[in-house]
Amino acid sequence: MNATGTLVYCVDAYCTMSGIQRLVPHRTFSSTSKPTNVQAAQVANEIFQQINLLVRTLNYSVPVSSAASQSIGYLKRMNTLGAAAAWEDAAYSGGNEGRSEYGTAMREQFNVLWKDLRDGKIILADASALGDHPIGRQGTGAYVFYQPTAGTEESPSFTRSMDF
Repeated sequence: MNATGTLVYCVDAYCTMSGIQRLVPHRTFSSTSKPTNVQAAQVANEIFQQINLLVRTLNYSVPVSSAASQSIGYLKRMNTLGAAAAWEDAAYSGGNEGRSEYGTAMREQFNVLWKDLRDGKIILADASALGDHPIGRQGTGAYVFYQPTAGTEESPSFTRSMDF
């Protein structure tokens, strides 16, 4: 918090509080709001930790260095969407059950980013790897899509017996 008590940034996150606030401009966070500004920062930091667990599982060094600007851009968007969705739902419900449509839409966007990173469709090409990357590095951009080249629908590279 700054001298006036305004939450300025997340200490341990790929996003900023002002970036999250831009996604939920109709919500105000203070020491008396639900969630409070401190709780809002904690949510952003929790999302950051979840993202780092995934990134580490993919064999990258965490936290991703700010020098990896392309990767940071992707992770920042992911962290911002996840935190904004949680903020929106918490503010919408006021601590009770329920989710807003807007919060649900942001959560769905977050889930797509998460799944694409987890499934190897997104490669953090400028991030530091720990040993061999499980799906290999391709290209120079952070948003390189993984496209398998072997097999077709008619003749797949891998088949599975339907016998159980």
